Amino acid sequence: MSNQILKVGQSKEKAQLTKSQKEFNRLTARIEKIRAEIRQTEEVTDRLQQRNLSVLVPLQQKYAQGRAELVYLFDKAHRSGVYKNRERKKLEELIINMVFELITNDDMVALKEIYDRYHEISYDEEVARMQDEASDEVKEMLQNMFGLNLDDEEVDLSDPEKMQAYFEKQMAEEEKSEQERWQQQEARQANRPKTAKQLEKEQKQAEEERKISKSVREVYVELAKAFHPDLEPDEQEKQRKTEVMQRIAQAYENNDLLTLLQLQLEFEQIDQEHLENIAEDRLKHFTKILQRQAAELQNALYEAMENLEAVVGFPFQGSALYMEQLLEREIKEMKKHLRELEKEIQHLSDPVYLKLWLKEYEIGE
Repeated sequence: MSNQILKVGQSKEKAQLTKSQKEFNRLTARIEKIRAEIRQTEEVTDRLQQRNLSVLVPLQQKYAQGRAELVYLFDKAHRSGVYKNRERKKLEELIINMVFELITNDDMVALKEIYDRYHEISYDEEVARMQDEASDEVKEMLQNMFGLNLDDEEVDLSDPEKMQAYFEKQMAEEEKSEQERWQQQEARQANRPKTAKQLEKEQKQAEEERKISKSVREVYVELAKAFHPDLEPDEQEKQRKTEVMQRIAQAYENNDLLTLLQLQLEFEQIDQEHLENIAEDRLKHFTKILQRQAAELQNALYEAMENLEAVVGFPFQGSALYMEQLLEREIKEMKKHLRELEKEIQHLSDPVYLKLWLKEYEIGE
């Protein structure tokens, strides 16, 4: 029963439902839909994390090792002295196109020696140059976005930890100044006498919040009275009530009105007739609670999607199940590329075939 979507006015035609009844039904359906999407996304994330670590990552590592083998093969051919200048130039381009990515992305530091052989500056010097350029870009971006005054002598932007510490310090100082300005403004406003209209509005808001809180608490109290285990003499029934009470307490702690109502239905504290006859003013309070609950669940769904993105390494598209299809497609493609690479290595290991292949290879491909 707890998985059933709660609806009010089921005995009426849709056109006969009040605005509050329609909104209640819309929200309960939406909440259940979001809950289902969160469960599915979390389940798929767990599966894909295992699939990624056990299948895709090893394939990617094997593919990178194969490309490194090609680099060694081309380097050996380049230094053999049996190839013409045009062929050597092609080999040099092939090496350059692969070696930086393999060192940087696949942590194949042993290839630095080959990188250095074909570049005017070493790999480490090139990385340092790129970091300096990136630091300048980050500095300009932070200054433009946040108005921070970044002093080169005070912070090393090439060090992520130092940069973060400096950034947090600058932002904390800015936030402190902003807080002081806000407090001063609040103090000035507090000293101003409020109009009767402002006082009436604040009073209505406070009363509305009180009624909303009371609505959840009333449902909780009704359940807690029936299932509190302390006064239950039978041990088996006490254990059952303890488990139910844990569900009730968790729902109340989360301000989860829908689950509390579902528990009332599940344990026959209320029936459909009870739902049909909820007073209109109480139903309005219920819908406001459900609106907040739906918003919180939507944020939880976004977080679950972000976790899935982090696992698979590409943006969320469509649904969690579609993301699973995309990962399987990537695995399939990686297996295909790996088979092609293995054949290529086997063929290019033959100097005769390599010469013929270089003849067809065009610089800049």
